[in-house]
Amino acid sequence: HRSSYISQYSCDGFLPNNTYYAIGFADSTNFALNILVATSIKTKEDLIISGKPSAGLRALRGSIVSGMSGGPIYDINGKVVGINSATNGDDLALSRELRDTILCRKPSN
Repeated sequence: HRSSYISQYSCDGFLPNNTYYAIGFADSTNFALNILVATSIKTKEDLIISGKPSAGLRALRGSIVSGMSGGPIYDINGKVVGINSATNGDDLALSRELRDTILCRKPSN
C-alpha cells in the first residue's frame, strides 16, 4: 500500500501564492520550521545546483538551509505536498512536488 508511510498527502502540487511549511534539521543539529510561499516558477531542464541537475523543481519564496533537504513540506491543512531539495541562498527554496514522484503516479495497467 503506497500511502502507508505518509498518512496525509496531496498530489495537487504547489499553488502560486499559497503558504507552505518546510520542516527539517537545519545544519543537521537544530529542528527548523520555515514558512515558504509558492511562486509560479518551475526550474528549467538545464539548471545545475551544487553539481546536480535540478530539472522540474518548484521555486518557493523563503529559505531552507543545509540539513533540511529531503524533509517534508506541508500545506495549511497539514498534508505533505512536497520535499525540500535545495536553496540558492537568496531566500529561494527549490522543492520537488509530490505529484512528480512515484507516490502520486497512477499505476500502469
